[in-house]
Order: sequence, then structure tokens, then C-alpha cells
Amino acid sequence: MDADAGVIAAAREAGGGPRYRQVDVRDAHLPDGHYDFISCIASLHHMPFETVLTLRRALAPGGVLAVLGLYPVRTVTDFVWALPALSLLRADRLLGRRRAAPAVQIPLVWPPPLSYARTRAESARLLPGSTLRRLLLWRYLLVYRA
Repeated sequence: MDADAGVIAAAREAGGGPRYRQVDVRDAHLPDGHYDFISCIASLHHMPFETVLTLRRALAPGGVLAVLGLYPVRTVTDFVWALPALSLLRADRLLGRRRAAPAVQIPLVWPPPLSYARTRAESARLLPGSTLRRLLLWRYLLVYRA
């Protein structure tokens, strides 16, 4: 599910697997208590964080919401976590590795609107019992079980 027609077209062109829908998740009218697993991969920072409430309602009992999200580097701790990522990016450049440009232009939102600390606070408020952990490359993993 994505609001961008180009992203959906590229996904369909790649073929296989799931069904794809062009729709903003906030307007998707997901059925309550229906899904065993919902994931958001580097997308939640493109919409209000409160969107997790829509996703939470759509989870079946015992269902899991997994969010791979992005946070901006704003604190000393954020910077320390960014150092290994910067080293990896620097090593790639030194080795002459280039990343292929995506086939679809994805709208960039940088920096993401919520700091890691604010994401932690909002997760605790909106998804009680969820876990949040930092990952490399300015990412976090948020997991909530209904």
C-alpha cells in the first residue's frame, strides 16, 4: 500500500508476492482486528506518527506491527550511533562502490520529524508495551504486539 502511483507501478512490475494498492494508509479503511502482521518500512516518517493507531486497530489479537523507521541525528547519543554508519558509507566510497539509483523517485523527508526520544515517547503513549531499539544508519525498529 502506497499513496504514490509510481511506487505501486514499480512494485507491480517487479511481480510476485503480494497485492499492491495505491492508497494513503490513513484513507484505506482497514478492517479492525484483521491482520496478523503489518509492516512499515521507512515510511512512517512520511505521515503523522498517529497513523500507528490506524494500524494498531487493524491488528488481529496477537498480531504484530513492525516499523523500520528513521530518526534525525540531534543528540550526542544519536551522533555516536551514526559513527559506524558513517564509517560504512565512507568505506563504500573508498572502495568505489556506487549504489544504483532507485527506478522510482521516492519523496525524501529529511530529517524525519520525530527524534528518537520523541519516537520512544509517542510509541509508549500510542502503542503501550511496544519495544523500540536503535539500528545503524539512523534507523529504529519498533515492534508492537496486539
